[in-house]
Amino acid sequence: MKPEIEQSIINRLSPLRSVSVAVRAVPNRPAELGEITGNGEVLLMCRLGRAEPPSTLGQYNQRVLDEWMLQITLREFRGERGVQDFVEAIARLLIGYRPDGAGKMYLSNYEMQGLDPRGNWRVDMTFIAPRLIVEHGDEEGAIALLRRAIFETEVYETIVEPDLVVE
Repeated sequence: MKPEIEQSIINRLSPLRSVSVAVRAVPNRPAELGEITGNGEVLLMCRLGRAEPPSTLGQYNQRVLDEWMLQITLREFRGERGVQDFVEAIARLLIGYRPDGAGKMYLSNYEMQGLDPRGNWRVDMTFIAPRLIVEHGDEEGAIALLRRAIFETEVYETIVEPDLVVE
């Protein structure tokens, strides 16, 4: 599920590429980071998040708040290619956006980190993408199957697609 959410967010941020800013997921290994080209880059990573207490309204379900951090590194501070306008543009693209497999995103935190060792401006933004994990019980004594669900205000839409199949 998280790869779907991650790719959906990256696709949503694709207009940033028009000002020579790379948008990508954080690589598996730090050595794969490489040098910044063009005006900068936006790295996306899931910082896990937190879960709310479970509900037992007929089925056992739990709301999970995944934290998606954007590490923004840019060469310029002001103007169309600068940090100030970029933070605003990213907020407009992601606030209220519903990535595949999650509910509407909202901004949780953003913070100017200052200059990195290479002299580029750095800002971190954290967005929350809520999900709902719903129990789907099997025969008595069997391990429960989890199904994905989309969360929006008080309405839940269950997607029947087991993440785990137990035989």
